[in-house]
Amino acid sequence: MKIHILEQRLLDYRIPIYEKLNQIKDVNVVVYYWKNLNEKDFLKNLNPQDITFKVIGVRIINFFNRLYFPLYPLLIHFIKKPDFLIIRGNVRNISIIPILIFRKIIGLKTIIWGQGGSRKRNFNPSNNFYDIASYLYIRMADAYIVYDEITKKDLNRYFPEKIFVAKNTLNFDKEAINYRDFSSNISQEKKDLNFNSKINLCYIGRLSKRKKLPRLIEMFNLVLDIEPDTTLWIIGDGPESNFIKKATINNHKIKYLGSLYGSQASKILFSCDATLMPGWMGLGVNHSLYFGCPVFSELKNKTLIDHAPEASFIIDNFNGFLNEVNDDKHFIKNFKLFLSDRKKYSTNAREYALNNLTPDIMLKGVTDSINFIKNK
Repeated sequence: MKIHILEQRLLDYRIPIYEKLNQIKDVNVVVYYWKNLNEKDFLKNLNPQDITFKVIGVRIINFFNRLYFPLYPLLIHFIKKPDFLIIRGNVRNISIIPILIFRKIIGLKTIIWGQGGSRKRNFNPSNNFYDIASYLYIRMADAYIVYDEITKKDLNRYFPEKIFVAKNTLNFDKEAINYRDFSSNISQEKKDLNFNSKINLCYIGRLSKRKKLPRLIEMFNLVLDIEPDTTLWIIGDGPESNFIKKATINNHKIKYLGSLYGSQASKILFSCDATLMPGWMGLGVNHSLYFGCPVFSELKNKTLIDHAPEASFIIDNFNGFLNEVNDDKHFIKNFKLFLSDRKKYSTNAREYALNNLTPDIMLKGVTDSINFIKNK
């Protein structure tokens, strides 16, 4: 079975998924990715022996920084005719249009893998152009993969059968080694990191406006009123890094570590008690939960609007806490609740990650969509 996958940015956390897919008996995977967007891609430093599927970089045309058209020959999919074509992207990838129009002529089975609409509002194809376009893309595809159950439930109102979920995840095979190593000598690990406070909190992610970093500092100051012996460790880089650097000058309890990856970032999370992420959340949620860090965040009217799909992985008062936006009293109440049984929330966080956020579970969303088309 030949499977072609059209990627945008080929990120390292997706490699285990495509590798597992390629290792299924009689499956042959070819991944095309947009080379323009991968100038710092890990592929430059990757040993070819580490992957078994084929990777092809292609150039794209960018129209007004809004619409994208890959420069690979569209006819390749019609000439080679894979059994399944999986397209990662949204309505801005206008190369999807001719593929969806002509695919039925040659019997090309097509799966789109995307957000299912905007993260800034609920899906409403009756009065929003972007949602109308997304609706048409989904309708024309044989199946559609989203990143979370909430989006699936929203789309099921219009497409009750063809929506599947593949939750974003990390390569936990590597992290399992880190967890084992850290667990063997946690006291020494904390000593090496200068973790001397009673409570250690973490922020991990890009430093940008949508992360709501001023609110992060406000939340930390509220924590200091509850437990003064607390330190906030910040991992990340981005356009708002100067804001964080100034925050460290004003408050010596805030430690800015810059960009950390792999075992370095994992060691910090393993040594912390919880993660604060008031704004847009990404795979930092997965990373935190895996290492037993419950996540504190804020929702607008109890919805996931203005949040990435990973926000749906946080279950309030189980593996984290979801407060109303800028509600100090709610946050203080929940943080005190967390302090009353830190071990319970840490255990819940890790067990949730192990049971719900593994590469195998992400892969299942892909294979379920393929099997659905096969059985139609």
